[in-house]
Amino acid sequence: MKNEKWDDVHGNTTPDDRMVAFLESPTDSYAILQLREDVDDNIPLMFANYSYLQKKEMEPEIDRYEVVYHGSISMSEDVNRQLEDLYVKFNIDHPDDFRGHSMSVSDIVALKVVGEVSFHYVDSVGFQKLENFMKSENYLKNAEMAMEDDYGIMTSKSPVRSCDDVDEQALSYAEIKALCAGNPLIKEKMDLDIDVARLKVLKADHQSQQYRMEDKLLKYFPAEIEKQTGYIHGFEADIKTVEAHPQIADGFCGMEIMGKAYTEKADAGEILLAACKDTKSADPVPLGSYRGFQMELSFDSFRNEFDVTLKGAVSHRVALGTDARGNITRLDNALAGILERLERANEQLNNLYNQQEAAKAEVGKPFPQEAELTAKSQRLAELDAALNMEDSVENRDERSESERPSVLADLKSKAEHIPPAKYSETREEVL
Repeated sequence: MKNEKWDDVHGNTTPDDRMVAFLESPTDSYAILQLREDVDDNIPLMFANYSYLQKKEMEPEIDRYEVVYHGSISMSEDVNRQLEDLYVKFNIDHPDDFRGHSMSVSDIVALKVVGEVSFHYVDSVGFQKLENFMKSENYLKNAEMAMEDDYGIMTSKSPVRSCDDVDEQALSYAEIKALCAGNPLIKEKMDLDIDVARLKVLKADHQSQQYRMEDKLLKYFPAEIEKQTGYIHGFEADIKTVEAHPQIADGFCGMEIMGKAYTEKADAGEILLAACKDTKSADPVPLGSYRGFQMELSFDSFRNEFDVTLKGAVSHRVALGTDARGNITRLDNALAGILERLERANEQLNNLYNQQEAAKAEVGKPFPQEAELTAKSQRLAELDAALNMEDSVENRDERSESERPSVLADLKSKAEHIPPAKYSETREEVL
């Protein structure tokens, strides 16, 4: 049992060490990354949404970030649900040793699930997956995922590729010949090929964002608002329970452990430590009760810590240390902190309502560069037709050249029909 910070337990004293520990974790895990405060030009990027970065032609860079916390997660195929649960956790239910600010726009959530690492940018509405934030060691898995994305395998609605997928353009014979001849049409066509491809990717991304916002309006926001409302009601009920079972000033109100009541703080703390020695299971086991709350004891193998969960209308997890009396103080502090959790829940509920309104304002908006895409697509079609016409003319000329009669071939043909010369067997002698 440890009472140190997570980093002290694992010897990770720097953000880089924490990132290595996250990447090398043998279990499914997560990491919270936030912009470094010691980098001056990070200030304009703090709390900036992803659209702002795109307008500035920027992408999140790993060198600007540091890992402020990481932990284990349960295996789940629903990545969006995992991300949303972490967002709630780091807004209204901060772990005791979390030292960053509440999860906000511009933060990044890293997930490691079944050995595959992904990074997700916290946006104004939802999350944006970052494809090139950091290269994963699992290249085979990434290649398979890229193929699935390109061909729409195991995905819903419209598959979206990144602009980096727009690779070199294949050149036809006519294009190569036109390029060698200095034809300006080929240069214009190549530029338009790139522009149109990128605009199509942006349009597909816009459509995907529209689908995501529609899904959020139909499912996510109603569910999260209901969940936050439930938290608020639960916190309000637990605050009443705490008020009904106050701690005695300069004393101890008593604790029940394994069916036995303890009236001395030191005794209760020692028995609590003894119970930890007998518990090695990650599954919570009933422990007793304290100040009107039922207690459960569990062991977190990832953090190498024992936890007591105070169960009222809402559960309140408390990490235990090695000091007997200090653990009782931790429990009291957790109960006293319910009011702060209630305030954060109310703030999160207001944020959800604001995000819901922002999504309603964005959904249904047309692709802003639709006119540009249409115009460039039409011009590209005209250039394709022109180049194909030139190709047809040149091919016809080449065929005409090949159809002209060859003088040599004609002579050879006539020679085949000339009869051989006849010679007399007698010779004339010349005197």
